[in-house]
Amino acid sequence: MGIQEIKEIIFAWDVLLNAKEKKYIHYRSMRNFVLHFSDISNQILQNKILVVLNEYVDEIRGATFVIESDSSYFFAKKYLRPLSEYYHDNAQFVRIFQINAVITYGLMLDILLYLSRLFSKIEPIPLVTLGFFFYYLFVKIFKERKGRVYGYYY
Repeated sequence: MGIQEIKEIIFAWDVLLNAKEKKYIHYRSMRNFVLHFSDISNQILQNKILVVLNEYVDEIRGATFVIESDSSYFFAKKYLRPLSEYYHDNAQFVRIFQINAVITYGLMLDILLYLSRLFSKIEPIPLVTLGFFFYYLFVKIFKERKGRVYGYYY
């Protein structure tokens, strides 16, 4: 299959699948990859991407199992991870995080920094949380609008 056929199939899933199924197959990430396929200038890399996208589409179309959270890890490992590496290195894609992950991990790391007394001479400011939050805003404002993001459960 060529990129145009893959694009049509993936876009059709927007209507055919419910929100949970789309989340578990990483629909929005794959849609972004297909939309920005032409941004990959290396023909050899485009061929590798086409192979992965074809396998992905065939896997979803021939799914004889229920698409659920367990299948999400499978799709991420087999398809999202290799494609994200190609697009990150060659098309300026970045990973997007959910806001709850930003806050949770940021606060956990800030608490660890506070308990380690690494920055004991300054006021306890949630530096890591603020850093993660500013990264999150950057991705939301500048990258997501252009469709240059990928992520788990995105």
